[in-house]
Amino acid sequence: MAPKKILMIVGDFVEDYEVMVPYQALLMVGHHVDVVCPGKKANDTVATAVHDFEQEQTYTEKRGHNFTLTAAFSSVKSTDYDALVIPGGRAPEYLRLDKEVRDLVREFDDSKKPIASICHGLQLLAVSVVLSGRKVTGYKAVGPDLVLAGANYVEVDVTEVVVDGNLVTSPAWPVLVTYYKSMSTTDNSSNIKTSTTPASTENELDDLVSQLRQTINKTGWLAQNTSAKWEAENPDLAKQWREAIKTSATSDSTEQ
Repeated sequence: MAPKKILMIVGDFVEDYEVMVPYQALLMVGHHVDVVCPGKKANDTVATAVHDFEQEQTYTEKRGHNFTLTAAFSSVKSTDYDALVIPGGRAPEYLRLDKEVRDLVREFDDSKKPIASICHGLQLLAVSVVLSGRKVTGYKAVGPDLVLAGANYVEVDVTEVVVDGNLVTSPAWPVLVTYYKSMSTTDNSSNIKTSTTPASTENELDDLVSQLRQTINKTGWLAQNTSAKWEAENPDLAKQWREAIKTSATSDSTEQ
């Protein structure tokens, strides 16, 4: 894929994993990524949040990293970018109140540019009047909001994505690799599909998967914060990730 210019809209307490890993992964494969927040400029930071499932009936929230923004929200134009990414977390809850943010989202959709939104990021799409008649998914607690916005909400496995035309949506961070593979093949057609691994990008993005594992290892995020519940429900996948982490760590030690 030719390098693209991608815009990511975030806010304070954006989900840590949903901004950190995609940002680094997209840069690794050669794309230019600008990350912005209303009311802030380049080199300002937003606080991130780590969400996990432990013993409670809903997810817990812990303070994550500080993420450094790359551009000023006030200076960005949809015409300067090829795609839009909206991470989840707590940020979309207040970002959706900002008319300029909603207008920007609509401009991307009107131009049929790819929009990737995950987890609670769909809260922003719901109020931007872009979901009527569209098939989407998201974190299940956001489902009622999506239905009220006129969307055809479908609940899928946490490892799957739903693609409807230029929209790529997903429930939560365990799907990140597939999520961005799907985004890389999204066009402006009206196709609707549920995907786990877009075959056309399998070979093209093998390196991304490898580099993504190394990134996770170096940040230490997965080892410290992976949901115990998710690992219990996905033992084979969790084992693969942890084996990849050990391999990466061994490789890094050897190189040093």
